[in-house]
Amino acid sequence: MLSKLYPFIILSGVLIIGVSLYYGYYAGRMLRKLLSLIRYNEKSGYDPVTFAEGMGEYLSQMGIKDYAYYFSYLGIEFEKPKRLNIEGKSKFLVDNDFMVYVEIIPASDKWENKYSNNLILETLFHIFKTDVLVKITSINTTFSNLAKIQSFLHHDMKNLAQFIKTLVYNLDRVDSTEDEKRLVSYLKETSPALLGRVNKVFSTLELESRGEIENRLFSLKQLVEETAAVYHLVCSIEGDSELYGDEQSLGMVFDNLLKNIYEKSLVEDLDCSVSIFERGGYAIVRIDDTGTPAENPERLFEPFYTTKQGGLGVGLYQTRLTVTSMQGKLSAYATNGGMRFELSLPKGTPVDG
Repeated sequence: MLSKLYPFIILSGVLIIGVSLYYGYYAGRMLRKLLSLIRYNEKSGYDPVTFAEGMGEYLSQMGIKDYAYYFSYLGIEFEKPKRLNIEGKSKFLVDNDFMVYVEIIPASDKWENKYSNNLILETLFHIFKTDVLVKITSINTTFSNLAKIQSFLHHDMKNLAQFIKTLVYNLDRVDSTEDEKRLVSYLKETSPALLGRVNKVFSTLELESRGEIENRLFSLKQLVEETAAVYHLVCSIEGDSELYGDEQSLGMVFDNLLKNIYEKSLVEDLDCSVSIFERGGYAIVRIDDTGTPAENPERLFEPFYTTKQGGLGVGLYQTRLTVTSMQGKLSAYATNGGMRFELSLPKGTPVDG
């Protein structure tokens, strides 16, 4: 009796092995096609519109004879209706910022095709969903960066407006030759800082490039003195060091730091002092004031954080970026006597010839 069952057992084993091999081959082939679809999405730069325009060829290779999609984000809509009046497999998602709808009409939806069609639909849906989210994130990031640029420009333009306002005020009070001489002297002292601000605005707008940075050897003490004079800020300065580098950019650094002290002096009595010395291959500049120290000095360098009435919170952020680009370091400390900013700058080496 058992011997009669052997042929059936062998046949069943062969069928099981054959079916397993077939499904293994089928699954492998489907997986390769899905991977091709995913790679195409990568080549499309994760752009849902580009992907949608070229995915038809890949879907036809997977046995999909028609398809439809609709997706929208940020008020933009893209749609492809199906050609056949046949109900297919579909999936959709509606969110506050976007909507995704995908439908496929397979040539066959029986046996193994039913599961592969579900897999195709899920893959297609998640590709669209991911691409739309990437697009939304990219656009929001771009808008955020534009807002930051606008804030930087607002900050720099406000400084320029303050300078012009001061200039007009002084012009209205020129009554003698001596006043004219003092005004011309003031303009000579402030013109480098003014030019730096103008170049900074042009650089941000990318309307004009500074071109190659002109490094030169200059005195830190002289640069601090000239900047303090712009704000008529009385500041005791001890020591000196010669630095080889971008004098204009560093002038804007001192301009921001000393301007903050000047604005602080308008609302509270304080003294300002600067000490300059060398340590190793670095020039150290310590700027102290006896005014009220910040509760959390490091937060002063955080973009859009400000403790000033009407402040934008970008000045010190830009200042630290500038110092960092010069391979230097800018720190802030609360001291027993007030507030300290410390710059550490590599002295640099002039190139002969």
